[in-house]
Amino acid sequence: MYWNDGNREWISISDISGSKYISNTKEKITEKAIQDSGIKKIPANTVIMSFKLSIGKVAITSKEMYSNEAIMAFIDKKRVKLLPEYVYYLLMGVKWDQNTNKAVMGKTLNKSTISQIIVDVDDYEIQKQKAEALDSASKQLDIRNKEIQKLDTLVKARFVEMFGDPVKNTKEFGLTKLSDLGLLERGKSKHRPRNDPALLGGPYPLIQTGEVTNSGVYIKDYSSTYSDLGLAQSHMWPKGTLCITIAANIAQTAILNFDACFPDSVVGFIPNDNSISTIYLHYWFTFFQKILDAQAPQVAQKNINLKILSNLKVIVPPLLLQQEFSSFVQQVDKSKVA
Repeated sequence: MYWNDGNREWISISDISGSKYISNTKEKITEKAIQDSGIKKIPANTVIMSFKLSIGKVAITSKEMYSNEAIMAFIDKKRVKLLPEYVYYLLMGVKWDQNTNKAVMGKTLNKSTISQIIVDVDDYEIQKQKAEALDSASKQLDIRNKEIQKLDTLVKARFVEMFGDPVKNTKEFGLTKLSDLGLLERGKSKHRPRNDPALLGGPYPLIQTGEVTNSGVYIKDYSSTYSDLGLAQSHMWPKGTLCITIAANIAQTAILNFDACFPDSVVGFIPNDNSISTIYLHYWFTFFQKILDAQAPQVAQKNINLKILSNLKVIVPPLLLQQEFSSFVQQVDKSKVA
């Protein structure tokens, strides 16, 4: 009635994928849904932004659309002459994490918070010049990102070339339980509530699941820190630890580039001496991530437990072969940085 045979675009966060303009959505709603709910339309050429969970994802509507409650539309009141593309880049430049409330399931913004933010608006001609300059820069970034994606594909191809199909173990390497290869433990965050301000704002890096998911091979940045109290109720993991997510984003991995804490939604792995390379293991997980994600039970959000990870049978090629692969990855990573 509301969804079947719908033909009106219905925006969710997943539809804001990084493209500047949004013209199609995964879900559609019917005219009856619009009439019964009284939902307001978002006009064409309107800047929209996510303000729950994934905060600050921005796009411009190419036509009239509707959205769920996690999307905010910046509808022009015509008080100042504004170019939508200028507003798009203006919103992308705001550090929204500094203005968020840490809700139970993640960070959120609200209308009141956003309404209080003051921005400088240029004259219309300057708006056009800045938008054109940023469009040009964005095209160059897109080209570079495609090159990086090709390098990622190259690394995975090299992995299969050296180690065979990791799912079928076509080269018949030995199998070892992950827990037998090194220390495997969940992160710690004992204090409740977890967002107690007394825990935060100190000198100790705090990594969240999103930073693991979005880091690539190495975690090189962080946005939160623990105080002395925060550190006392957590645990500091050393540089080189492989971080594995077990909630929301399942079995995403990345390697710490500095000492850091993380909550129990992340598992830390430190290999035994001469047992396995963390770079090799990171890429091994990339082949199994979708399998583990599909097997994860879902209540409020997907999760897997430490027992499932501990019992994973990992293909363990000769260490020299792993080290050769790790050197290859490090060279590719230098190319990506360049």
